[in-house]
Amino acid sequence: MNNGSKWLIDPRATGVPTPAGQPPVSAPRRPDGWIPTAECGDPLEPLADSLASLPVYFRENWPGATSSIIVRREVNLRLQEAQRRLPPNFGLVVLDAWRSLTLQRALFDHYYADVKELPPGYVSDPADSKWSPPHLTGGAVDITLSWDGAALSLGTDFDSFEKEAWIDALERDDVKEPERSLRRLLTHVLTQAGFCPYPQEWWHFSYGDQLWAFNYGRQEAVYGPVEKP
Repeated sequence: MNNGSKWLIDPRATGVPTPAGQPPVSAPRRPDGWIPTAECGDPLEPLADSLASLPVYFRENWPGATSSIIVRREVNLRLQEAQRRLPPNFGLVVLDAWRSLTLQRALFDHYYADVKELPPGYVSDPADSKWSPPHLTGGAVDITLSWDGAALSLGTDFDSFEKEAWIDALERDDVKEPERSLRRLLTHVLTQAGFCPYPQEWWHFSYGDQLWAFNYGRQEAVYGPVEKP
């Protein structure tokens, strides 16, 4: 159950080095109650030119997918900050960010109506009145590292909904390198720029949504669902 197998490259095929000295990754806490939202009005805008994109859902012709990656302005700034923290020859590649309601419904229906054995927590229900799907807010990004321009799979493919894709799944004794250090590098630069990882997906990070608010000790999220401008 994944969409990204033909888009991301095994790091071993690229000759990517193992980045040394990366701190271990830990999963964020899940909210134990509802987190309200106070929309701050930060606008949506196209991804900065300095950031690479690979719009997987558009390339796979999902309903409502857009050819360009769209994010909140503050997210754009923080992604550029994160990229500046990377070692030479590494970059960031954004696979998905803001989603239309049509795309979110299509993904949810596919994975939870058509693929009935999928556990909860992978694709948010667009009909949920309390927990806003992170991608509808424009604050969530699906993202990976690149090496010399090649977008890398970090232990699994994008949208591989399995335990090995959990953010801390490679923090075990049976070390898997260079994937473990690459996943640590991605997580480190993004959390240093203020993003919150997602427990079940190494590629998903968010700023301003409800999970971010809870883990950063905020009383409210600053981003709610928005329509494309």
